[in-house]
Formats: sequence, structure tokens, C-alpha cells
Amino acid sequence: MSFNTTTYESYMHALKKGLESFDSALADEIIHDFESHFADARSQGLSDEEICAELGDVNDVLTFFRQEYATTEQPVARTEAKTSNAEGHLSTSTSTGSASQSSSALPDINAQLSQEPQYSYPSDPAASITRMEIVLRNASASFAPGTSACVSFDCTRELDPDRFEVGIDGNTFYLREKKISAAVFWKHFFYTGQKTEKFIFQVPSTVQQITLRSVNGGTELSHLSLEKLEISSTNGKLVCNALTVSDCHLQATNGKLVLTDIQADSLEASATNGKLQASASCSRVVLNGVNGTVLFEGTCKESLQAKSVNGSVKLYLPHGLSDAAVSASTVTGKIRLTEKGNTSSFSRHFTQKSDVSSRTIQASTVTVSYTHLRAHETLSDL
Repeated sequence: MSFNTTTYESYMHALKKGLESFDSALADEIIHDFESHFADARSQGLSDEEICAELGDVNDVLTFFRQEYATTEQPVARTEAKTSNAEGHLSTSTSTGSASQSSSALPDINAQLSQEPQYSYPSDPAASITRMEIVLRNASASFAPGTSACVSFDCTRELDPDRFEVGIDGNTFYLREKKISAAVFWKHFFYTGQKTEKFIFQVPSTVQQITLRSVNGGTELSHLSLEKLEISSTNGKLVCNALTVSDCHLQATNGKLVLTDIQADSLEASATNGKLQASASCSRVVLNGVNGTVLFEGTCKESLQAKSVNGSVKLYLPHGLSDAAVSASTVTGKIRLTEKGNTSSFSRHFTQKSDVSSRTIQASTVTVSYTHLRAHETLSDL
């Protein structure tokens, strides 16, 4: 049967139709993977027609899966655990695993990382790495301080050169997950029982900037000191703990954003379709939320702006209002403001002047009700 598939709807309809004779659990998994691929490619600016062309003819897709799953016993996929030296040369040991193994039966990934592929860059320790650039499409990542001048990382399986490119460009370490072609996508689906890789990065102290773009994977950073941090996360939780950053820009879509013990000169964070929670000590803070609560607990030397659409705004400030300019707004939520243990609410504008400064508080809301905190409450009590 021939299919005219140049849109998401027509492609997925044809794929689902062709998978009707497959085991239902397998068919659901295939469909989920293709839907994720469409979402990722669309986020990169590709049109449906371009994505369909990249994935290939639906008949070829169905033929591939019929051949691979023609028997009840699935082939055993070879996994080579490789360890690189500084030049990227690898020593190899081989193990086996069933490609049909369910994700629930997989061993704990974190417990196995010491046996998984380990990599280290650069080859010349004198080449100081000052910047890390990471692009991940179907993988999660964590970042913690390292003990050497090299960027070291573990991952749950060897790096597939069809999927990842990694190396050094000047003083920048980069690891990028490529756009997956149809052939690579099918191979990735069939030969990996666990769809999402996990990377654990050891960050050298020379690194001053980390840039990360992540789709379909969680991200965690802890105990790092940086000049600049830029993260864009889609379809995954973003967690930052004990960071010291001069300039911090964080964006989360379809995932929770949690910041704990952050010290920054400038902090800008936004969350769409997820809660934004921040505990920080900063000079300037801008928090924006859509379809989720925005919470801030900490100190601001100069200014704090917190906005939420379809969510509440909750602020807890241990210092006086004269210490910073504070603004809060919401469309269909509540605004709660506590400073020095005292709770107040404002319908539009409030200006407080002192002998040394004049600060303005703006707190506006549409169709909301105000709720006062008790003097001893903090945001964690809400």
C-alpha cells in the first residue's frame, strides 16, 4: 500500500495503520518514539514535510520493523564498554544484553556507571578548557566539579558516532547529539533497550561558562562556580543546587525548574507548564512562569520581578522592602508577599521611601484572592 505522507497527521496515521498487526506494546513504543522525534525536530524549526522526508517512507519503516521483529526471540545486542585515553583511543570489553528487555527490567544505571564507557578531554592538559557546549536530544545529564584539568564524563553506553559528535574547539569542549536520520533512528530504537542515555560530567575548575540545550531528558547541576550559565530544557526536569554564577539564564518547557542555594549577580529563569521554585541570594532576579506557580525565597540587593500566568506568585524576603525594588503579577492566581516575617498584599502600587532610598513595590492581579501568611511561615510551608 502506498501512503501520501507529508504531514505529521498523515505520517502517524499511516504508521499506526501499518502497526495494527504488531504486538500492541511494541506498536505503542514505536509510535511514542516517532512522536518524540517529530516534537524534537519541530523544536529545531523543521517543517512536517522535512521531518517526513528525514524519517523515510512509511512502507520502508514498516518493512524494517517486520524484519527485525519477525521472531519472538530478539537478537542479542552487543555492548562494548570503551574507555578512552586523552587522545580518544579506546580500550574495549564486550558484554551482551537482550534488545527486547523492558526498561523496568534494566539494572540501575547509576550503580553501573563505573563499568560504563568513560571519556576524557583534552589530550593536552595544558590546553585549559574554559567553556562547555552541550546539545542533547534524547539524553539526560548531570554536572559536578571535577578533580583534573580535563572534562571527564561517563555515559551509559559507548558513544555512537552516528548520533554524537564530541571534541575540543579552541578552549571549548563540545558534545552534540545530532539530528537523527531514519536509519540511525531505527538502529537506535532496536539495539538499545534503554532509549535515553545518561551523561555524568566532571567539570574542571577552569570552566567559566556552560551552555546546554536539552530535549527529552532531565538536567542536574551542583556545586559549581561559573561566570555564565545558559540552559534551555524541554520535556525534562531542571535542577540546580549550590551554584555560584555571575550571569544565569535558565528556561524550562514542560518540566519543573528547581533552584536551591543559588548565588548570582543576575538570575533570569522561566518555566512553561511547570513549577518554578528558587532559593537564592542575588543582586537582580527575574522569574517568569506560565501555567505554574512561581516561588522565590531569599535575598535581592537591587530588584526582584516575579510573574505568573495561570499560577500563583509567592515571595519570602528576610530583608526589608526598602532594600530592593520588588514587583509581582499574576493573571489567574494568588500573590503572597512576606518580608521580615510580615505579610502584606497590594492591589496595584505601593511606594516606600527611606532616608537612603526610594523603592516601589508593584503587585497586581486579575480575578485573584489574597491569602496572608502567618509570621512564621516560609515558602516551604505553602
